[in-house]
Amino acid sequence: MKKHREEIIIMDSNGGLYKPGERTSSRELLEKRLLEANLFDDLMMALFFGGSPEVVQRLLRCIGGELRAIEVESVEAQHRIVGAVGRQIVLDVLARDASGALCDIEVQRARRGAEIERALYYWSAMCVNSIGRGVDYSAMPKIFVVFVCERDFLGMGMPAYRMALRLARSAKRMSDRLNIIYANGESHVAHTALGRVMHDMFCNDADMMIDRVMADRMRFLKQMEGGRKEMDALWEMIINEGIEKGIEKGMEKGMEKGMEKGMEKGRADAQVEIARRMFDKGRDENDISECLGLTVEEIRKAVSAAER
Repeated sequence: MKKHREEIIIMDSNGGLYKPGERTSSRELLEKRLLEANLFDDLMMALFFGGSPEVVQRLLRCIGGELRAIEVESVEAQHRIVGAVGRQIVLDVLARDASGALCDIEVQRARRGAEIERALYYWSAMCVNSIGRGVDYSAMPKIFVVFVCERDFLGMGMPAYRMALRLARSAKRMSDRLNIIYANGESHVAHTALGRVMHDMFCNDADMMIDRVMADRMRFLKQMEGGRKEMDALWEMIINEGIEKGIEKGMEKGMEKGMEKGMEKGRADAQVEIARRMFDKGRDENDISECLGLTVEEIRKAVSAAER
């Protein structure tokens, strides 16, 4: 079997394309991206929060409201679930607490992708996956969808927007299961906990951060050996995910060189997946086409396939 070079597409922290030179591996490019990135970068966010229940707990406490009651037990980055009609979605970070409550945390740089409808779809997909067949509906856990937005996409100047299910013409809350929260990245009020954390979300250097828990995590990832190991683990996840998808499709189609072609297919699938997720995050089709070398038609096909 031929030995393949690693050729996964790596985007920089601003959504541009790193172009590997002859002596630069994709792993090195990923490390460069993460070292330059702040917490509104998808991969950096997954690494930063996905490996530390403590910093997720800190973020939720600072956003406040009912999130203060969550005692984070475990976190998982890039968690995949399937909605009611089979559409697969990827949660940036999924946190669970001891009571069974679930909290999805999404970072959002663009207005497109920050729609309330998307938050509702993610919430409904988590509902569908939270209880099994035959289980009473009352067993549904509290579910939170938190969008940490780079800008004030709702435009009302509030530090955080909280949405719940209430009875019309009444303040009575009908259920505590539905919780959608938008944290406003433009709220940098230093004397509030949320303002300090929002300030730190824009930092790519621990020494620039205000919150000690956030700063310690950033310093660990970017300056210590243990952080490099976590970066390596993220890289392996990206590689293995693409390869496994390709091998599975290669085996299903009975290819003579299933493994070799499967790995090639995996790299192609990874590129299409990146295109779809860039579109979901609000990137323009033409920008995606220029960055990834895909045609606009290929991008639309990928988006359409994901929606089916």
